[in-house]
Amino acid sequence: MSLDYNQDDTYIVGASNDFASRVWSVSDQRLRHTLTGHSGKVLTAKFLAESRVVSGSHDRTLKVWDLHSKACMRTIFAGSSCNDLVTLTGTTIISGHFDKRVRFWDVRGSDSSTNEILLQGRLTSLCLAP
Repeated sequence: MSLDYNQDDTYIVGASNDFASRVWSVSDQRLRHTLTGHSGKVLTAKFLAESRVVSGSHDRTLKVWDLHSKACMRTIFAGSSCNDLVTLTGTTIISGHFDKRVRFWDVRGSDSSTNEILLQGRLTSLCLAP
């Protein structure tokens, strides 16, 4: 459903219909991590920082994963299925949702703060222009 490279192009993360995200090594194409915990299809997954991944699911949550421990560090209830997301500077997540909203999440603190924009239609993808 979605693929993303890390900053130095050594790993790829992919979202999957089987409720998981997976991380592969580019150099040898081997599976390195399987991240499970969503209760719905994972529609998008992106690197948040070198050792962290964020995934968005049909289960209305975003999950932030630590690749060293292979554990979910944080679950964010987003209120609607997340169709796509982009990340900024390792601390900000921008997510697009089935409920016609784009949400901005600051994940620096223990409480994920959010702002949102209402769109005219359902969002299918997000991209940042430099």
